[in-house]
Amino acid sequence: MEPFSYRLAAAHDCPLLARFNQQLIAEHGDTGSTDFAELLQRMQTWISTRRYSAVLFDDARRQTVAYALYREHRKEIYLRQFLVTRSARRHGYGRRAIELLQSKIWTPGKRLTVEVLLENRAAYRFWHAMGYRNYAVTLEIPPLSTADAVDLSAHADAAAIAPAAPAVNAKAQRHSSLLASGAQGSTLLSVSDLAPMTGGHTEASASTAAVANPARAGKPPSRSTRMSARG
Repeated sequence: MEPFSYRLAAAHDCPLLARFNQQLIAEHGDTGSTDFAELLQRMQTWISTRRYSAVLFDDARRQTVAYALYREHRKEIYLRQFLVTRSARRHGYGRRAIELLQSKIWTPGKRLTVEVLLENRAAYRFWHAMGYRNYAVTLEIPPLSTADAVDLSAHADAAAIAPAAPAVNAKAQRHSSLLASGAQGSTLLSVSDLAPMTGGHTEASASTAAVANPARAGKPPSRSTRMSARG
């Protein structure tokens, strides 16, 4: 097995960390800003104040192929960001990086947590393979665009002004008209004719949080790829 090393990130590594963070957000479709200046300033604040700690992972050529950004609490270690660079994927670096975090870097015996976007199925499988288990689901209603908000407001105003009309089943109304005009025989109404009409629906997206199961931490994943749910 080829050498694989790690080092704790320092202040001079913040530009590299910000570029990795930028790639992470872009690939995941996260709602966070991808502006490099903003990401760099945030990363510098996190590292200088020690709010978060970062680890860089290097391959045998001393090229940085992955990074992890985490926050250690008294009883929990929260992994906020984790990325394996595009060119270094499918070499097992993701699994090796997490194994190093758990065996060499993180304080043992603490609860380990990570957040994963539900759309990122590869990451979801990876974290399960590393011993994490489902813990909670975060639901959201995305904010409306300005155009959608104006359209909804116009509909609401129109509904408030217009008088309410009784709901009439179109097929039943036609049946009554036929009888009134002297049509002979009977008109059959199907189940679909009698079914009520439904209105619109609200879409909700979600992210899931997971906690680690130490008993499965050593089991290798089926593949390695980028993993994180947040920018």
